[in-house]
Amino acid sequence: LPADCNALDMGFGSGQHLKLFMDFGLRAWGTELLDHGMDLGAQVLHNQPLAGKLIKGDLDHPDLPSHGFGCILSWGCIFLKPLDGIRESLQQIAGLLSPGGRALFNLRTHDNWFYGLGTEGPERYWLLDHRAGPYSGGKYTFLNEAEVFELIEGTGLEIENLERTDWWKNQLSERHSWWVVQVGR
Repeated sequence: LPADCNALDMGFGSGQHLKLFMDFGLRAWGTELLDHGMDLGAQVLHNQPLAGKLIKGDLDHPDLPSHGFGCILSWGCIFLKPLDGIRESLQQIAGLLSPGGRALFNLRTHDNWFYGLGTEGPERYWLLDHRAGPYSGGKYTFLNEAEVFELIEGTGLEIENLERTDWWKNQLSERHSWWVVQVGR
């Protein structure tokens, strides 16, 4: 990526990736839906020479420049949408990436300990119930490998790298499993 290019963190939360972008010489932009996150992001970007814009909203916000980003990150949030919403976000990412730009995001696999603990609907999208403990009430999409490729098809993006990461928590009783997807335009 060229130095000083725009990098966008979708759902920046604590702002840790905004800081990381600036540490690598990228102009840090972010979208966030929560007021608390907006406050944290403003603290991270305050008086920084590589501060871009913070936008309260999603990827369809009019202040996001078309083809204006060399890098887009969506970590821990895109799988909170149903399939149609994920696909729409990926199409928006394709429209926001500059030629040669790349995006990185993670998706939940079927091997998460709380997969299936709740009610499915729409397809592959689960409302988790009390059995999911701290994740109860959460809404997650879970995909297998073939479904990841199906999801990307027709979005204007191409998978450049697909990896899988599994972490175990609580005395190895809870498996958290993600697809880590790098795409290019």
